[in-house]
Order: sequence, then structure tokens, then C-alpha cells
Amino acid sequence: MAEDNFKHIIRVANVDIPGKKQLVIALTSIKGVGFNLAKMVCNVTNVDYSKKAGYLSEDEVKNLTKVLSKPLESDIPNWAVNRRKDYEVGEDRHLLIG
Repeated sequence: MAEDNFKHIIRVANVDIPGKKQLVIALTSIKGVGFNLAKMVCNVTNVDYSKKAGYLSEDEVKNLTKVLSKPLESDIPNWAVNRRKDYEVGEDRHLLIG
């Protein structure tokens, strides 16, 4: 991989994540995303979770953002979301703070 394509900061789901860290660790810097959810998101989007986040392509970033914004529509199991049977709406949701 060429150093020209490396980015020090990547914007995923409206949060800046460090480019020097592995993707699965960098995604955990988003509030509401833990290690298990980050690994599931990487598996669903077919992105290597051990890859440095700074080497992500624009399409990979878009796919990660799409899955993180609506995880239940992207084959993430409902037990992985952080708001199961939300009090206000009565359905499973996942909240991200960014």
C-alpha cells in the first residue's frame, strides 16, 4: 500500500477516527460502538478489520457509515443494538453519539 493513500483522520458516521489504528479499534472511538459491534460491521461490509483505518477507500467509508447508521437493516442481529425495545418508540434501535 502506498503512503500517498494514507489519511491520518477518517470521518465515519460523523465522527473523526484515527487513521493509524486498526479499523476495529478505531471504530470503537465512536460512542455507541463497542468491539463486538465494530467487528460485526466489518464482517457485514467485507472490510478487513485488521486493516489500518487510514487506508480505507471512500466506498468502504460510505459502506461503514451506512451500516453504522442503520445496523438492523444490514443483517446485524437485534441483540447487538444498544436500545432494545426503546421506551419512546417500542422498537429496537441503535444510538450513536457523534
